[in-house]
Amino acid sequence: MKRTSKHYLILAALTSIVVCIGCGKKEKEEPRESSTPSNPQSTPANNESTTPAPTSAPTATPPQSSAPTATSPGSSFVAPSGPSDKDMAEIAAKNAETLKAMNQGKDIEPVSTGTLKDFLPATLAGMKRGETDVRQMGMMGIKAAAAQADYEAGDATLELMIMDLGNVSGPMRMGIAGWTMAQIDRQTDTGYEKTVTYQGYKGMEEYDRQTKHGEFRIFVGDRFVVEITGDNATMETIKKAMGEIDLKKLIAAAK
Repeated sequence: MKRTSKHYLILAALTSIVVCIGCGKKEKEEPRESSTPSNPQSTPANNESTTPAPTSAPTATPPQSSAPTATSPGSSFVAPSGPSDKDMAEIAAKNAETLKAMNQGKDIEPVSTGTLKDFLPATLAGMKRGETDVRQMGMMGIKAAAAQADYEAGDATLELMIMDLGNVSGPMRMGIAGWTMAQIDRQTDTGYEKTVTYQGYKGMEEYDRQTKHGEFRIFVGDRFVVEITGDNATMETIKKAMGEIDLKKLIAAAK
């Protein structure tokens, strides 16, 4: 499919948000023993003289190379390795527990792929649906889901994406929907970008009149990101398409 890479970009962003939250504090390290002997020098037995015997002059020791050297028969060089599967599983479990605590003790599951697919209409703003991609996404304790569909009429195209942030829909959601906390109004020679309110939901609107490329996204029910991207389409067409998505039904699907 031509646009499924967006799913992976979003999952990578989500993972970067919580990849360290389950690491936790390191356990207190045990005090290290001093490399210098703590016991006083013992008294030689049989009243032997404590005068040290003369020693020969120290010989120069060649510096050791930090680079790995060839190993002798019977030995092997083991290259450093990353976290084991067990380590990764433990981090994922800790992340999941932390996200649960941040969601007031709720272990939030994303809506099913079948439910999300029902929100991809057969037509959108008069354009016929083409390719679709619906999937559950999970990594490092994150549980999310996304549905995506392409629409086309002539040279105009739309892409609809509905993202269920799942167990990242609590305070950590700002890593994906941080624009809901911002006030933006930027104008250029050919277009603009600004934050808006759409049907009571926080939104972000971007459009370039020269390329006829636009994006309109809203954050619904403190959990879903609904985004429509248009090429060779007006912002009016993009907003018309957004109006055809049943947002209240989408919120109800999460309950």
